[in-house]
Amino acid sequence: MDSTRHKRLAFAVAAFLLLFWSPAVFAPFWQDDFGCMLHAREAAAQGKSWAADFTKSPDDCFWRPMKMLLYWRPLQALGGNPVVAHCFNLLLLLASSAAVGRLTATLLGLRFPKTRFPDADPALGGVAAMLFYGVHNVQFLPVAWACVVQDPMFILFAALCLHFWLVAISTGGRRGAIAAVAVFPCAVAAMSCKEVAIVLPALAAVLAVWVQPPNRPFYRLPKRAWLLGVLLAGATGLWWIVHQRMTVPPPDEYRMRFGMNLLRNGTCLSLFLFEVPREAIRFAIEKHSAIAAVWGAACFATAFSGFIVLICAVRGRMGRRDDLCVLAFVALGFGPHLPPAWNCYEYYAGTALAGFAIFVGMASHRPRRLAVALLLLLGASTLAVAGNYLLPYPAVLAARVGPSGNWTSSARCATPIPENFSRRSISAWKMNTSFTHSTGPALPTRSICAWTIL
Repeated sequence: MDSTRHKRLAFAVAAFLLLFWSPAVFAPFWQDDFGCMLHAREAAAQGKSWAADFTKSPDDCFWRPMKMLLYWRPLQALGGNPVVAHCFNLLLLLASSAAVGRLTATLLGLRFPKTRFPDADPALGGVAAMLFYGVHNVQFLPVAWACVVQDPMFILFAALCLHFWLVAISTGGRRGAIAAVAVFPCAVAAMSCKEVAIVLPALAAVLAVWVQPPNRPFYRLPKRAWLLGVLLAGATGLWWIVHQRMTVPPPDEYRMRFGMNLLRNGTCLSLFLFEVPREAIRFAIEKHSAIAAVWGAACFATAFSGFIVLICAVRGRMGRRDDLCVLAFVALGFGPHLPPAWNCYEYYAGTALAGFAIFVGMASHRPRRLAVALLLLLGASTLAVAGNYLLPYPAVLAARVGPSGNWTSSARCATPIPENFSRRSISAWKMNTSFTHSTGPALPTRSICAWTIL
């Protein structure tokens, strides 16, 4: 497949992703969105610099200044409209999916060079990874919930960092030097988006081992790889020290525990990779819902069928080192989200999903089997996302309660946060577990199930 067809295919994937996630554009603000928007509004009213959050944390257990700098402050300046916010989320998902596709193409080009593998098609693998990553059910909340924008932002910068890392350790001359320099701004940006960036040096090490020639021991990396890796690890350690000083102790649901929560979170994250919706698990366990169990099982069976087709496609091409590197990438992606005592959402699997996307791209030398696998995975994602939109709870986001009490879709959901909205309003809403919007009645208490965690 020539480069022109690859580009056309990539643009077609981008257009499909925009269409696939377009219903989320009309979602209202809810939950933490109000706090973030209010923080941006207060900062603007006080004349604070857009970069003020880099030097002072708002007494939070999270320090994510890039999220405020590149998202909430510009959004506030544009009027704080939810439609604009979710358009930003969608564009960031598109950019992060493209970055994962680019990382996959770079890795496949180094791992399977044309000189030794004439049937290799790294660009097609990158496009497949972009489609798989962008359409996965894990992306539901990062698109439909404005406050989760840090996840596509993190993946965007992390994937670019790892892409430049691979170019830097495998290419000499000016191109390699430029890539080496570019690693650090991308790493700092990723660290400023989400705390899980602490695994970046370990992910870089996995990729460095992954692209080693099969006849070379995995530890015999180029000297520039060792040097760049030490610098990246040092920068990450320095960032973590600053992060600890800028944040307050987390609430109970985020505190680190080492007990049955490790097994529960690991199981949930693994199921999330295979398109099982979190709400299907929650309703099946807590409400003993047979419909939810059937829904989750159907999503899993369809996605797992696609996984089996992928295994058949890559059999004979992937070696033991490839298998171990895929597993290591996924495990490192899971790692930061295993110890939290209580919280576990689908989007926590985003980093591990990037490793899964690379595995999908490795089947690019078998385009027909790859197409079958992608169709099955797309079917599983469609089933999961459609079910999420039909659920009567706030995470659906694209629905609201009309005057008659029925769930309806309404353009009135796009109304910005009113000027008189305050932190007292947020506190009262959380205390009463009801969601009051300026354009209509409160959602029923039974809807507020996003606070109920597995």
